[in-house]
Amino acid sequence: MAEKEILIEKLQSTFKHGGAFSPYISSIVFPNYKNIYPGSELTFDFPLTLLIGKNGTNKSSILHALYGCPDGQSPADYWFATHVDPIEGRPAFFYRYKIPGTNFIAEVLKTYIKKKHSKSSGYDPDYWEPSRPITSFGMKKMPPINEGQTMQKGRSKTRWNAIEKDVIYLDFRTEISAFDRAFYSRAYYNSQQNMSRPAHRALLRKRSRKLKAAIDAKKSSDIHYLKERITQNFTFPDSYINKVNDILETEYTSIEYVEHDYYMQGGYSVYLRKEQSDDQSHMYSEAFAGSGETSVVRLVYALENATNSALVLLDEPETSLHIGAQENFQRYLLKKIWEKKLQVVMSTHSPFFVDSLPNDAIKVLNVDPNLKNKVTIMNSAPAHASSFHLGHKSSTADKMKLYVEDAMAQAIVLYACYHGLEASYRDRLSVIFLPGGSTSLLNLAGYESLSSVSQSSFMLDGDVKKSRELPREENIPKSQDSKLEKKVKDALGHCPTLPGDSNNPQQKIDNLRSFIRYANSRIKFLPFANPEKFVAEHNRELIGYTPSLDAKQCIADYATKQIGHSGEVTSKDLLTIQRQLINNIPKECEEFKQITTSVMELIDDCQSAWNL
Repeated sequence: MAEKEILIEKLQSTFKHGGAFSPYISSIVFPNYKNIYPGSELTFDFPLTLLIGKNGTNKSSILHALYGCPDGQSPADYWFATHVDPIEGRPAFFYRYKIPGTNFIAEVLKTYIKKKHSKSSGYDPDYWEPSRPITSFGMKKMPPINEGQTMQKGRSKTRWNAIEKDVIYLDFRTEISAFDRAFYSRAYYNSQQNMSRPAHRALLRKRSRKLKAAIDAKKSSDIHYLKERITQNFTFPDSYINKVNDILETEYTSIEYVEHDYYMQGGYSVYLRKEQSDDQSHMYSEAFAGSGETSVVRLVYALENATNSALVLLDEPETSLHIGAQENFQRYLLKKIWEKKLQVVMSTHSPFFVDSLPNDAIKVLNVDPNLKNKVTIMNSAPAHASSFHLGHKSSTADKMKLYVEDAMAQAIVLYACYHGLEASYRDRLSVIFLPGGSTSLLNLAGYESLSSVSQSSFMLDGDVKKSRELPREENIPKSQDSKLEKKVKDALGHCPTLPGDSNNPQQKIDNLRSFIRYANSRIKFLPFANPEKFVAEHNRELIGYTPSLDAKQCIADYATKQIGHSGEVTSKDLLTIQRQLINNIPKECEEFKQITTSVMELIDDCQSAWNL
């Protein structure tokens, strides 16, 4: 097992038991918040949570709510009313966390209170107030405090205390460097001094002199024009530099990180060196660096200096990062989560961040037209589902090919999957019927079993399945190698002819074992003997079917009565009638549920094979 997969397993196990990560937010509920469907709950089941969704699905708004959860924090730092965008009603959300050292699950409610603002009062009109539980939101009443009983830990008389956590919030659409802020804010300088472009450049050039002097002298403070200009001046140690190098796949030898106001716009600057030399040509700031370089330096600085158990909120950190850097950053982030027991929630449009993560770490947000275009939350999704919901549709080459015996079986599977499978699964599926019955399908499965990565699976009619189960390959001892072919025939009725050297008996044994492994994961059966009988039984009165009749002939006779007066009933006509009969079967019937479950298992197995 790869190092990352081992780390993910450790994180899953440790987070599930809670201790080392405690306290952490276990869920947040939105009874009335932005465009999220009232009562929607977002659960946190893994220390790294990814919010996946197209634009307009409230990903950033959820991060703003989480930012406002810990004691002393407020969503109003990022969401507040203006004359253009007033906040109507009384937005609210509540979150849950386990009080450390107890069995109590705290439910902490925050509601928006609009206050009148005046210059004399100084009140912030956008105030989020902690509140006592509201049962109509689905919250539990506070446990009673009996006379003489000590008040439970982590509460006041009327409500639970807010969780105590440091918060880091980084929005990488706005986290731009100090030079870029000043360079792209020429309008600000124009309004102050009506500057031309050359004059603007000259001013930046002049102010950069003070920044360079501060970097060279490693100043921690500098009063300039009666104002402190340096907030932080930090030289990256080798351990930090190595992490930046690993993410960006480059070779910096020194990195300076400075938070300052020399450019009159605030922000941070980086000063990078790629050679062990005093030659200035090997050193450059964010003015010459790519935005991906500066954002990774900012990320590493923030995470390396984060306090243990902090809540880290990242808004689209993939901005300006190439695919390799995104994958490298994910590995770094997982290691840092384990090291510092961080709780990280991240919004992203990148399908590359989901690689290898457990399904319940991936939360998919969708706008549902059936719910007045409100946003719904899916709390668990496989990686391919997240890609689908980001608009990445599967090409034909990426779809799993599911082979069935005939056109009627194909129609049944397609119908069951349309009504029972989530759209992201249907996007990965292509259902194909192969003439020739089960023998043809099993022969094709034989060839596919010898492929290094097969994208094919098979669903045979139920009557193919024999009374004897096909044993798992690992449970068949070598002493039974001579009986492998018989075991396949006993279970499937036919053993495929496998390619190989007739003069190499061991190769035949190896190929048979490969087929048995493949068959156990890629061959399923319809939950009925044959499609015609299944359809006929669900349309008994309509087509006049009884168990004593041949189902296939009964359907053909019904088709003749329906359209035969206008000419011969073709195979295409017959299939149309069959589809109409399938449509009469209740969508919730148990057989359809079994088909969709089998298809999901096949798709997941294919996905696992593709990821190897």
